[in-house]
Amino acid sequence: MAQRLNWLVSSALIGLIRLYQKFLSGKIEMRRCIYANSCSNYAIAELTESKNIFLSIISIYRRYKSCKIINIICECPGHWHVINGAGQVIQSQSLSSLTTDRIKEIINEENM
Repeated sequence: MAQRLNWLVSSALIGLIRLYQKFLSGKIEMRRCIYANSCSNYAIAELTESKNIFLSIISIYRRYKSCKIINIICECPGHWHVINGAGQVIQSQSLSSLTTDRIKEIINEENM
């Protein structure tokens, strides 16, 4: 019974996420995921692979809350780190190309 409920809830959530991806994702200008593996793709993978829907929802919520840049730390020219909304250091290879390009623009603007 619990497995069936888990499957039903995760299937419904995956369906909603896919609708969001099809009709809204990328159209909301002020809200773009900083990660290379977007938060919605992360959520689908989490819901697909997990056996416990409640732990999946908590994990997805934590990821969503961390999907913002709090600080950019520049150590030397061309070398920087990003601190996300959860206070964690994010490696540049985990960031989306749009985020990486924007950070490089910001760093170059500050150095001028």
